[in-house]
Amino acid sequence: MNIMLDPATMLDKDPDARALRKGCASPMISLGLQQEEARTILEYLRERNSVTK
Repeated sequence: MNIMLDPATMLDKDPDARALRKGCASPMISLGLQQEEARTILEYLRERNSVTK
C-alpha cells in the first residue's frame, strides 16, 4: 500500500521496492490516491487473486 501512496519515497528508501523496480521499464507514478482508495484497490486485487487460484 505504501508504494501506491508514495512511490517516490518507497523507491528511494525501500530495498524491496528498488528490487521490484529493476524488472519494470518505468517507475510507478504517484496517482494521488487517498489511503482508503489504495486499500480498496488492494482488497480488489486480493479478491481477484483468490478467484484465479
